[in-house]
Amino acid sequence: MPFSHNRNPYLQIEPRYARFQEPLVMRGAFLENTNMSTRGLTMSELYKTADFKAEKHVPVIEAPASVKKGELIVIKVTVGKEIPHPNKTEHHIRWIKVIFWPEGAKFPVELGGSEFSAHGESAEGPDKGGVYTEPQAIVALKTEKPGKIIATSYCNIHGLWRSDQDLKVE
Repeated sequence: MPFSHNRNPYLQIEPRYARFQEPLVMRGAFLENTNMSTRGLTMSELYKTADFKAEKHVPVIEAPASVKKGELIVIKVTVGKEIPHPNKTEHHIRWIKVIFWPEGAKFPVELGGSEFSAHGESAEGPDKGGVYTEPQAIVALKTEKPGKIIATSYCNIHGLWRSDQDLKVE
């Protein structure tokens, strides 16, 4: 399905903005009042949030709440942990990104993420391929500063989703 036919009106912007490939967007991505110059949308309008136990699109962050300075932290992010998200050719999670925003830092740091490319597509048609990737991402980091872990995900039908978790450093 071409990007221009996406059903979500918030995502009728250039794909480069939705995929964080522009440094301008990355810098302002999580500031509530940052305006996207092309449409006048704030990031809080672009990203949806909810309780992951009631909403299948929210990225669920599994990470410790507190660590020692320089300790290795493993972060796992899953979409559909409590309520499974559909994983079909026509409805799926396309990617997950994991970001850390150190306390006092001007900009966040993109830690990594995963792109999910197999959703049952095949030459025989939609959902006939039999191979489906599951929306999970694992990243690891060491930090000497506390901050916020931010996870974002993209559903090809319902758009961009976000969750966050504070990380304390002792």
